[in-house]
Order: sequence, then C-alpha cells, then structure tokens
Amino acid sequence: MRRVLAAVLTGILVAPALMGRSTALAQTAEPLAPRTHSRVTMMDLKAHHLKDHVAHEIAQAQQNGRDVSVAQRYKSEGDSALDAGHFRIAVDRYEAAEKALH
Repeated sequence: MRRVLAAVLTGILVAPALMGRSTALAQTAEPLAPRTHSRVTMMDLKAHHLKDHVAHEIAQAQQNGRDVSVAQRYKSEGDSALDAGHFRIAVDRYEAAEKALH
C-alpha cells in the first residue's frame, strides 16, 4: 500500500513539472535581443540551411494535406531567433519543426 501511495504522489508531483517544461519550450515570452557580433559560425550556417530545408518540408507536407500548424509555429520561432542572431536556438526550433512533421 505504501508503494502505491508513493507512486501516486510521485506522479502528482512530477507530471505537472514535465508538462510545464514542454509548454515553456514551445512558448517564447519576449522577443529575443539581437546579437551584435558578425562572425559566421558553423551554427549560423546550419541554422540557415535548416531554415530552407524546413520550409521545403512544410510545403511538401502541406501539399499532401497534412496538418503543419505545429511545424509552422516552430519554424516561426526559429526565424525570429535566426533574425536576432541566436543560431543555437534557431537550430533547436527548426529541428523541433522537423520532428513535428514526422
């Protein structure tokens, strides 16, 4: 009985934290501040490549009649991060968009 109670209490305490984490990643509270350096990095190149790649995949999925709303939201977040110079965040969002399509 104690084990069952402990498992239930653990689920009650842990589940909301996990659910909140996934929503926190999907929502951006404030616009990202622009970066000031101009050095081109591998992450910069990867982000620009993924931007084009994800746009192409979204267009194909849309032509096939699939729901692409989640992927479009992640791509939009990636575009905002890329415009602000936050390449790692942009890559993360574009990769999330790819996952949403598969």
